[in-house]
Amino acid sequence: MAKRDGKFLSSNFATFDQPGWLDQWYNMQLASNIDEFTKAIEPLRMNFGNIMYADRDANIWYIYNGSVPIRNEKYNWNKPLDGSNPETDWMGYHTLEDLPQVINPISDMMHNTNTSPFNASMSESDAQAENYPNYMVREKDNARARNARRILNKHDKFNFDTWETESLDTHMTEWSVSKPIFFKAFANSSAINPIRAAKLTPVVSLLDKWDGIATLESTEPTIYVDWYEEIYMKNQRSHIATEEEIVAALETTMDRLVVDWGTWKVPWGEMNRAQRPSLNEKGEPVFDDDAPSIATPGVPSWSGGSQISFNIRRDGLKKRYKTGGNSYTAVVAFPNNKSEKVQSKSIHVFGANGNPLSPNYMDQAKLLAAKTYKNSWLYLEDVKAGAIRSYHPGEE
Repeated sequence: MAKRDGKFLSSNFATFDQPGWLDQWYNMQLASNIDEFTKAIEPLRMNFGNIMYADRDANIWYIYNGSVPIRNEKYNWNKPLDGSNPETDWMGYHTLEDLPQVINPISDMMHNTNTSPFNASMSESDAQAENYPNYMVREKDNARARNARRILNKHDKFNFDTWETESLDTHMTEWSVSKPIFFKAFANSSAINPIRAAKLTPVVSLLDKWDGIATLESTEPTIYVDWYEEIYMKNQRSHIATEEEIVAALETTMDRLVVDWGTWKVPWGEMNRAQRPSLNEKGEPVFDDDAPSIATPGVPSWSGGSQISFNIRRDGLKKRYKTGGNSYTAVVAFPNNKSEKVQSKSIHVFGANGNPLSPNYMDQAKLLAAKTYKNSWLYLEDVKAGAIRSYHPGEE
């Protein structure tokens, strides 16, 4: 891959040289019970990507999935190693049984937010870190996991409507971590520089009353996201900001918003947008503040929330445009009575048609802005009943 200090750097991607990933996905879709699903995933050809399973028999199962090589634990596998040393050779692959997982936990619930697998069900049923090799799990806890636990623990019982609401949640749980750090820095700065404090007091007072929930109308998330990224997009996530950095970042945020918008009170829906622009010769989207766009309620993944949107600032643009996050969101209910239909709703971030002239080009973005779903038709009779038109290949 490269050469550093006279030494070649090479890499090995687990099972990348072996077929089977698409086959595994296909077999997972065909599985009609937990035994068939187990058989489908046992080859572990999906070499990364956590798996969650649920069925009508009330089985729920979380697997910290991956093609994980068996390695010598005396080495630090987070760093480059000497490939000429036989002790650093892989020794086969771990089996499905070796991976952290939890099935039918005593808590009757679990979550998966690309975080540590050792708190998936928030119960004694969870896998314990000491039972696994030190190289197997690298993820730590994150804001999305904290928000998932908040949602799961605030309801005694869920129904379909509850899931529909909570799956589009935009509670920025990271604010509860940022807030005390933020206000301590401001208080200390105010004692030193009252003129600066007077300038920042209006926005600080606004944030002091904020509950951390992002809405299209709220201005607090616009300020918070810009402030947070001013500090941490320039540094590693583990960076511990000084009090001067914290206050200076807020000052920069206010000034930048005033320059761009004429005010620092910019609603999140005005700033946070969904747009499907044309692509340049490199295949990159060319966003345009003057072109049509739709407000989107999603929040950055670092902030928590169920509805995630990647929307960093770009040079020359006032607005933020979604380039990633939740590709789609779905809520599914499996009735105990197998004669009853599975209930499902879903929402795509844009629309199901790539033709700008199609009414389905951005129609789902409008639904998402209103935090609402469309029905998912899983049965032929529902598809026919909901069809605008039907045709056969070769017909006009």
